[in-house]
Amino acid sequence: MIDYFVCYVFPALSHIFCVAVVLTKVEEVLENWQDKLQHNAASRPSETVGPTVSTLRILNTEQQQCIELEREQTKKAEIKLKDMVSWLTEREAHHKMYLGCLEKENEDLRYTLTDMQRKRDQDELANNIKVSKLQNEIADLRMQVAQLSNEYKQQIISRDQQHKDEISKYKCLLEDETARALQLPQTKHNILGKNKKKTTEKHPALIDEEEVQKTKKFPELEIRKITIKRRKLFQLDNETTIDIN
Repeated sequence: MIDYFVCYVFPALSHIFCVAVVLTKVEEVLENWQDKLQHNAASRPSETVGPTVSTLRILNTEQQQCIELEREQTKKAEIKLKDMVSWLTEREAHHKMYLGCLEKENEDLRYTLTDMQRKRDQDELANNIKVSKLQNEIADLRMQVAQLSNEYKQQIISRDQQHKDEISKYKCLLEDETARALQLPQTKHNILGKNKKKTTEKHPALIDEEEVQKTKKFPELEIRKITIKRRKLFQLDNETTIDIN
């Protein structure tokens, strides 16, 4: 709109101004000529002045008609320019009002943007604090897990060592027991050879029962438990009744 005003309105106004200046100068020239003609007519005889005055009057009337035509065109141009200026002023007022609304909306948007940025900064700060707390908690949990894993490994190592010690202990005991078991028949044979005593077979009722059981604590060592049960010479019979009479 400003470009249109600069390109069209200003040249038209300048043209009108130039036309008005030319018209004023033409009027001044015509007035000067009329004064000169009147002065010459007063100083010269009437025979010589008559044709010249009539000619100048014809020119004057023609010039007056041209001036009136230019004035009418100038008035029309002025009316058009006034209408255009009024329209431009209305458009300018409308644009000013529209720009005012836009500036108000822009100000509201700036206020909203600053408020949102402030809230975003607050949320970001709170999130950073939460993240730092969570990172610290994760670091503490990792340390606790590392400590517990080390303790568990130490317990496993100590248990394995304890089991190995017990296994070696029971192996030694087993070896001692097997050595004694191997030496026992030899000692019995030696004792029988020295005393020269005859072994008499016992009745099965008089032989004690032996029960051999494997221990379940360390099955891989094959440790056996031997229990001797004494046989009873007599068995009680509570079911049969005897009549003494």
